Amino acid sequence: MLHADLHSADPEYVSMAQNTDEEVMNGFYHVVENLYQDTEDQVAIATQLAQFRSGHGIFGTPVANAAASTMPVWLNFRASVHELQEFAVRILNQTASSSEAEPNWSLFGFVQNDRRCSLKSKTLERMVFIHANTKLIDKVTDVL
Repeated sequence: MLHADLHSADPEYVSMAQNTDEEVMNGFYHVVENLYQDTEDQVAIATQLAQFRSGHGIFGTPVANAAASTMPVWLNFRASVHELQEFAVRILNQTASSSEAEPNWSLFGFVQNDRRCSLKSKTLERMVFIHANTKLIDKVTDVL
């Protein structure tokens, strides 16, 4: 619901199978295209991400497989994937803020009150969507 392309760019969450989610992968490649104009760099990052996710190269060595159960493999074996490492550093240097989500949280709190505490999440999302868009329509109508 609050997905942004930047959320798709963290390669550490391999176990969550982001590569099977079209929205996430489109977001990932959109971020890559925005940060790197050169097609060769984009291809290098895509190739190295596939290498990391599939456990090939240094990520497939016996020591990497043994270490995976006790520590993040990315932290110790990232040196062989320079472009992907640079990309990860650029992504993780982005400023994080929840200010964009604050109005949504406030609206969810308004919609889900004591009488509506047993609403299903889908119903709650729809009510918030309708409420937010109604307010937006009112603002636009006031301007016109």
